[in-house]
Amino acid sequence: MSEGFFRKLRQAILKNPVPEPMPVPPKPERVLPLEDMLTELVKIPSSVWGQYAFSREILRNKISQEERNRLTVKAYECGYTYADQLVEKYGTRVPSVIANALGLQISYPDMPSDTSRVTFAEFVEPNKVMLYKDNLDKADELLEDREVCEILGITQVNQLLLAHEIFHYIEMRDSKSIFTQTEKLDLWAPKPFHNKSTIRCLGEIAGMAFAERLMGLAYSPFVMDVFFVYGYSKEVAVILYDEIMEFQKYGICK
Repeated sequence: MSEGFFRKLRQAILKNPVPEPMPVPPKPERVLPLEDMLTELVKIPSSVWGQYAFSREILRNKISQEERNRLTVKAYECGYTYADQLVEKYGTRVPSVIANALGLQISYPDMPSDTSRVTFAEFVEPNKVMLYKDNLDKADELLEDREVCEILGITQVNQLLLAHEIFHYIEMRDSKSIFTQTEKLDLWAPKPFHNKSTIRCLGEIAGMAFAERLMGLAYSPFVMDVFFVYGYSKEVAVILYDEIMEFQKYGICK
């Protein structure tokens, strides 16, 4: 995803200018109703969301399209499997109950202290989850629209965000065995040395699959990227929506 997109989003969230590297002519920006975008986004299959996630991956140019597809399938399987295991173990699909059983500490700061990146919720090792109140408040306002609420099938977003962060805790806990951490990419290094790196977007793909299965959703929580951004800037949300629909149309990322 382009630096320009994140620059616009940070500006919307922080409500102050983020300097451009050089002056650019203004472009007309359109606005679409949130319900119209969500109606299309909930139809998108997992394969497309995989390409969307890989578009953010710093190592994407070192991974073929065929390999991206394979890894996406494996990441979804990973997320689904862990969700099923937790439901069986704890007898519930409520993320807050599971988080408590796992010993996670949940807090609700107003906004992240690190404003150099866009964050709506995050897991902090070893056992902390932060759900940012500014984002939750804006999400609650959007969910007051009955049509939006019906499309998403939820009345609050805190449990969905928490579900995703629970998976990141599991990644840390099971780092020696979980697919998203054991799958590594061989990078160049002079012999006899080895340089292997995890593929960060696999954790995001699996985390979304985990939340989808745990919450019993009929769509990928990647949909919520547009939803959350809409709470800060309708225009920037449409930019993101258009990008996702390009993946839907062409089926690949570059």
